[in-house]
Amino acid sequence: SACEQQKADFGSAFKHVEYVECSSPGSHTFDLCPDIVSTPTWEKADRSQFTGARSLSDLAAEFGCEDKI
Repeated sequence: SACEQQKADFGSAFKHVEYVECSSPGSHTFDLCPDIVSTPTWEKADRSQFTGARSLSDLAAEFGCEDKI
């Protein structure tokens, strides 16, 4: 899945990502997060959201982080 790929992209740094699972075990819907319609969904501090798998460089730019890739 795109979420699993994004986790893999982060490698050991994923432990610094605030992650919320939005599907119950065995579910293919986002039953635990009714406001989510697509994953991965990224939420910024101002609560604005954007969806889709992104490169680490794109995420760094979106969140204002220094890109050290």
